[in-house]
Amino acid sequence: MSPRVDWSIKVRDVLTTLTIAISVAALLLSWSKDRAAQKTERANRVRGAAADVLTKLDRWQALQLSLYQELQPTFVEASEQLKKQYDIVLVRDQLWKSINAQRTRIASKILEEHLETAYAELLSHFPAAHAKFTETYEKLTAIEEANTTNFLAATEQDVFAFAGKQEQYKTAMLGNALRKTATQYHSELRKETQDVIRPMREYLFNVISKTDDEILDAARQSP
Repeated sequence: MSPRVDWSIKVRDVLTTLTIAISVAALLLSWSKDRAAQKTERANRVRGAAADVLTKLDRWQALQLSLYQELQPTFVEASEQLKKQYDIVLVRDQLWKSINAQRTRIASKILEEHLETAYAELLSHFPAAHAKFTETYEKLTAIEEANTTNFLAATEQDVFAFAGKQEQYKTAMLGNALRKTATQYHSELRKETQDVIRPMREYLFNVISKTDDEILDAARQSP
């Protein structure tokens, strides 16, 4: 006599096996999605840090360039002062005092906004950025210092150009000369700083455009 097969047990076993298999597959899929999400989150932190460095470099440049706009009222005052009291040295000294005061205000603003340490967040994810940012910032600082030194010398020449010309002097003359000089040094500072920032900008855009895996692999490399 042939043994009877209990098909109800067999079907139940198959269903149980399928249920377990589906559960395992769902668990693996969920785990895979979680890993992918975590990877994307870490990579996006790197992208966000790179974007923050870009923003702060642009902010640094904007603050430094603002010097020349902020000095416009000072130029008017210097021009009017020379008309009232034709003392070339006094006008030069007061002008330089105002220029240096504005420069100090900008330096304080840079410190308050932590622009010098903009790379810190990026560094923890992308170590190679440290040397690149430091080199960029040192070059920018040197350019700003040289530009300001030359600007001060040029404004002195503007003022001293009116020595012995009191009778011909009109109030707008010095102001116009100073504004022309400011426009020149504003343009030079913009061009020179843009040239320095450009390679760093390209580097950071390259970081941002990488895939998640490329970013995380690069983040594990030493500078």
